[in-house]
Amino acid sequence: MAKIFGRAEKVLVYLGLEGEAGDQAASLIEEIGAAMKAELSHVKSVWSLGPTDKNDPIFKDTRWEAFHVALQGPWFTRCWVIQEISLARNARALLGNSECDWEALILTAYKWNLNDMNPKGWRLQGIQYYSLDG
Repeated sequence: MAKIFGRAEKVLVYLGLEGEAGDQAASLIEEIGAAMKAELSHVKSVWSLGPTDKNDPIFKDTRWEAFHVALQGPWFTRCWVIQEISLARNARALLGNSECDWEALILTAYKWNLNDMNPKGWRLQGIQYYSLDG
């Protein structure tokens, strides 16, 4: 399996979330991911990033609910997927009919946890941030 995922041109991870919810989650992921990558270009590592100003309108964005639902799917409960995704040179998440960058998804999850963005008491179970620094 390591050879398959390590040599794959692209690894697609289907996370479910059909219809508008998939589109919402994917658009949030791409938006937050791009912003986080821009922030990271000015610091040494992700660990240098601090919480976002609580007055930022992103905290009120309704797309966070779709994002949370996507991360509650069964894919995140399977231990063997760590090997699949960690060996991928180009990983993409499929959310219904939408597709987004895997690194952007991880950065979005990191922002969620960094800012304790769980107004309904949501927690991202099993999501850990592994260094994107190199």
